[in-house]
Amino acid sequence: MAESKIAIYGAIGANVAIAATKFIVAGITGSSAMLSEGVHSAVDTFNGVLLLVGLHLSKRPATP
Repeated sequence: MAESKIAIYGAIGANVAIAATKFIVAGITGSSAMLSEGVHSAVDTFNGVLLLVGLHLSKRPATP
Protein backbone atom coordinates (compact mmCIF):
# COMPACT_ATOMS: atom_id res chain seq x y z
CA MET A 1 0.00 0.00 0.00
CA ALA A 2 2.83 2.42 0.80
CA GLU A 3 4.31 1.87 -2.65
CA SER A 4 1.08 2.94 -4.31
CA LYS A 5 0.96 6.13 -2.21
CA ILE A 6 4.52 6.96 -3.26
CA ALA A 7 3.58 6.47 -6.90
CA ILE A 8 0.48 8.63 -6.50
CA TYR A 9 2.42 11.42 -4.79
CA GLY A 10 5.00 11.27 -7.59
CA ALA A 11 2.28 11.47 -10.23
CA ILE A 12 0.63 14.42 -8.46
CA GLY A 13 3.95 16.26 -8.28
CA ALA A 14 4.70 15.62 -11.92
CA ASN A 15 1.21 16.68 -13.01
CA VAL A 16 1.45 19.91 -10.99
CA ALA A 17 4.76 20.73 -12.68
CA ILE A 18 3.40 19.86 -16.11
CA ALA A 19 0.21 21.88 -15.58
CA ALA A 20 2.16 24.91 -14.35
CA THR A 21 4.45 24.74 -17.37
CA LYS A 22 1.53 24.45 -19.78
CA PHE A 23 -0.29 27.40 -18.17
CA ILE A 24 2.86 29.53 -18.36
CA VAL A 25 3.37 28.64 -22.02
CA ALA A 26 -0.31 29.32 -22.72
CA GLY A 27 0.06 32.75 -21.13
CA ILE A 28 3.18 33.56 -23.13
CA THR A 29 1.93 32.29 -26.50
CA GLY A 30 -1.80 32.87 -26.13
CA SER A 31 -2.42 29.33 -27.34
CA SER A 32 -5.88 28.07 -26.49
CA ALA A 33 -4.74 24.51 -27.17
CA MET A 34 -2.00 24.84 -24.55
CA LEU A 35 -4.52 26.32 -22.12
CA SER A 36 -6.73 23.29 -22.71
CA GLU A 37 -3.77 21.00 -22.09
CA GLY A 38 -3.04 22.85 -18.84
CA VAL A 39 -6.60 22.27 -17.68
CA HIS A 40 -6.25 18.61 -18.64
CA SER A 41 -3.10 18.27 -16.52
CA ALA A 42 -4.82 20.06 -13.62
CA VAL A 43 -7.67 17.55 -13.82
CA ASP A 44 -5.13 14.72 -13.84
CA THR A 45 -3.70 16.22 -10.65
CA PHE A 46 -7.14 16.26 -9.03
CA ASN A 47 -7.60 12.64 -10.10
CA GLY A 48 -4.48 11.76 -8.11
CA VAL A 49 -5.92 13.53 -5.08
CA LEU A 50 -9.11 11.53 -5.46
CA LEU A 51 -7.04 8.33 -5.53
CA LEU A 52 -5.46 9.32 -2.21
CA VAL A 53 -8.89 10.04 -0.74
CA GLY A 54 -10.09 6.65 -1.96
CA LEU A 55 -7.13 4.90 -0.36
CA HIS A 56 -7.82 6.71 2.91
CA LEU A 57 -11.53 5.89 2.87
CA SER A 58 -10.88 2.24 2.01
CA LYS A 59 -9.29 1.75 5.44
CA ARG A 60 -12.56 2.47 7.23
CA PRO A 61 -14.42 -0.50 8.64
CA ALA A 62 -17.39 -1.83 6.74
CA THR A 63 -20.80 -0.50 7.67
CA PRO A 64 -23.44 -2.99 8.84
